[in-house]
Amino acid sequence: MKPDVVTVSFGNPDLLLPLLRSLELQSKDIGVIYLWHNGPRAFDRAALAPFTSLRIEVDECDQNLGYGAGVNRGFAKSRAEIIVVVNPDVALAPDCIRQLANRFVSDPAPVLVGGLLTDAEARVNAHGLSLTFDGLGIDEARGHMPEAVSVRVARPLAPSGALFAVSKGRWHQLGGAALFPESLFLYMEDVALGIKVRRMNAVVAFCPEARGVHEFSESTGRRSPLKLYQVERNRLWILRSLRGRKHALFTFPFTLLRFAAYVCPVRARGATKGAPGGLDPRWALVLARAWRDGLCTSLPDELSQYWGETAPRSLRGYYAPLAAQLRDPTR
Repeated sequence: MKPDVVTVSFGNPDLLLPLLRSLELQSKDIGVIYLWHNGPRAFDRAALAPFTSLRIEVDECDQNLGYGAGVNRGFAKSRAEIIVVVNPDVALAPDCIRQLANRFVSDPAPVLVGGLLTDAEARVNAHGLSLTFDGLGIDEARGHMPEAVSVRVARPLAPSGALFAVSKGRWHQLGGAALFPESLFLYMEDVALGIKVRRMNAVVAFCPEARGVHEFSESTGRRSPLKLYQVERNRLWILRSLRGRKHALFTFPFTLLRFAAYVCPVRARGATKGAPGGLDPRWALVLARAWRDGLCTSLPDELSQYWGETAPRSLRGYYAPLAAQLRDPTR
């Protein structure tokens, strides 16, 4: 059976055109494309008319349910054994789907396989996520050339949520239900997925030959207040749901150090050069609200249910080196 593809749309269907064009070039390797469109604006299905070689099923609602919820709906509808999840702002290489699918025949058999995304300058945009001491998911290889991936990241926690494939059968055999926790809405869903799979003691594999080009945070903006709020609140929710509020508070001094390093950046050797880092002072209110909500609001019941009965496992082996942890992840 051919792999299915799941993606999520947030508004203008024209933003999907690069992805759909890239899928059309490998249509012989694809089953069904499940497209979930988040409202309130209705999806213009006329935009899909040129793609006659693709079987696209569109579902939508009149509100924005978030990325995780959209992916979960496509994942639930698919009957394929292998499902490729891809961001709407990605253009895939012509053999990407086939490369991801082929990786599942390896031994030991993985439940997740991550691809590799580059930016317009052919540098790594997203590949494998490592953790900071306070639970943020970062990509150590971002900004480096793809050839350096195996050197930069010894043991990633999880693939980037922007491009990965999942074996649906193995996922359900391990007791998985929804792929992502929907209460996170945007960001950190891939970190949660990686933690869940590692707690299952399942295999996560990577296929750097499966590539695409990613417009980094095209939908929300890489340094937008929305992204900052969602990432920080969700990071704290995950920490609290796993280890309690006291542990989340214990890591807070490192969080302050991390943001201080963004203002006075610590650049890892070999990282790309660019404008100096720094935080917009206006973001202080956004950060304060995210930390307040992350630490003080009631945890969604869904998060505790998402981890299930899997035994807690140490995540220390997935921490990034300190220099990488203090590097601004938006650069």
